[in-house]
Amino acid sequence: MPTVDFGKFDVVFIQGGNPLSQMPCTPKVKVGLEKAKFIVYFGLHENETSKISNLVIPAKTFLEKDDVKLSYGHEFIGKMPKAYESDFGISEYDLCAKLMQYFDLGKLQSEQEIIDSVVNSNSFEREGFLISKTYEHMPYAKEFYTKSGKFEFFDEFDDEFDDEQEGFYLLATKQNKSLNSQFIKDDYLYVPLHVGFKQDDKVTLSNQYGQCEYKVFPTDRLRDDCVMLCSGAKNANMLTPHKVSQEGNCAIYQEIKVKMEKIS
Repeated sequence: MPTVDFGKFDVVFIQGGNPLSQMPCTPKVKVGLEKAKFIVYFGLHENETSKISNLVIPAKTFLEKDDVKLSYGHEFIGKMPKAYESDFGISEYDLCAKLMQYFDLGKLQSEQEIIDSVVNSNSFEREGFLISKTYEHMPYAKEFYTKSGKFEFFDEFDDEFDDEQEGFYLLATKQNKSLNSQFIKDDYLYVPLHVGFKQDDKVTLSNQYGQCEYKVFPTDRLRDDCVMLCSGAKNANMLTPHKVSQEGNCAIYQEIKVKMEKIS
C-alpha cells in the first residue's frame, strides 16, 4: 500500500524492502516509521530503512537456500538448488518455521514439500524442461479484455496533471547495476544539455512535496523538458506525492514536475 501509515502499528516487519527510500513521499513515511513502536528489518543489504530499525535479521541469499524461480518474460520454471552452505543469516522458510513453533501455530510443511507443491500445481514437463501452465505464447490471441473484444483507444481520460505548470518533468528509471536501492546506486540527476550545466554541478530540485540537492550529469538522451533519476537515487521520493493511482492502487512516481536551480 503506497499510502500506508506505519505509525498505526505496534510492530512493523519489513522484508527485503526499503520503504524509507522507495515508497512515495519520504517525509510521511519517515514520520510513520518514527511513530511505530518496533521495526524489524529482514533482508540482505544495509539501507536507509535497516539503519533506523530496532531489530535487523540477516537473510540468506538465493545461493544459500533451495527455491524455485518463475519469470515475467518466458515460459520456463526453474528449480534453484542450494549452491553452498552458510552459517550466516536465516532463510524465509526457517524464520517462518521458528515463529510458528514459538507461537504454537503447528508445524510447517517441509520446505521440499512446499517447493514441490508450487512446481506441480503451476507447471508441466516438456522436453526435460518445466513449463508454466499460465504462460501465453500469444497474449490476447482470441480477444482483448474489453467490452468489444477489440483494442480500444482512449478518446478522453480524467487527468489532473498540469502540463502548463512551470518546471521539468521528473522521470525515474531502472538501471542495470542495481535493483531499486540495492547494489550499486546512481545518485546523479541527469539533465538535458540545453540547461548548460557541467558534470558535478550542484542543483536544488523542489516542488510542493519537498526539496533536495543533487549533482548533475548532462546527457543528450533527454527531452529538453525532462530531468531523470535512477531508481534508488538518494532522496528521490522527497518529491513524489502521497497518493495512489486511479487503477491498481499503485504508487504514482511519474506524475510530477520539479523546479531546478543551480547552487552557486
